[in-house]
Amino acid sequence: CTIKVQVNQEGSVGIVHVPTHVKPVKKRVGLDTATYFRVLWNDESFPTVASNDCGPCEVHESTCLCDTTTSTIPVFNDIPTIQDIYAQLLIGAPDPDMFGDDVYNLCVSDICKTNKDILIYTKGPEVSGNETLVLDGNTIFRVAHPNGSGTYIFLSNTK
Repeated sequence: CTIKVQVNQEGSVGIVHVPTHVKPVKKRVGLDTATYFRVLWNDESFPTVASNDCGPCEVHESTCLCDTTTSTIPVFNDIPTIQDIYAQLLIGAPDPDMFGDDVYNLCVSDICKTNKDILIYTKGPEVSGNETLVLDGNTIFRVAHPNGSGTYIFLSNTK
């Protein structure tokens, strides 16, 4: 099955499954689905028929039908501010404790203690003392929920 997206005039996206077999797909993941969701576009730039700019996508009535690829890259290489975390990390992560012992470790080095509002979990060996902290796509940040509820959220260092 190939997965495409159908982009409507407002930039919302519907997932379209294109089967490689003859069995029909469910309506909710078929072409011209009514199940669209909002996405965050870089610079609010998305393919659109209205401006004759479907780019590499194909025009389908008033929408653009596009092939998909996925990639994940780290957002931060250095310890960010809490404001930067809220603004740039948009993908949630599970609580690192859910992975079991020694999969994720809380960074306890001096550099990780510079902002008490941010806990940094790294995958692999514990970072302590003056060891070098490496932030990558496996890094998880724990911060207070921005709604002020007193709860915490976990965010993946990826986009």
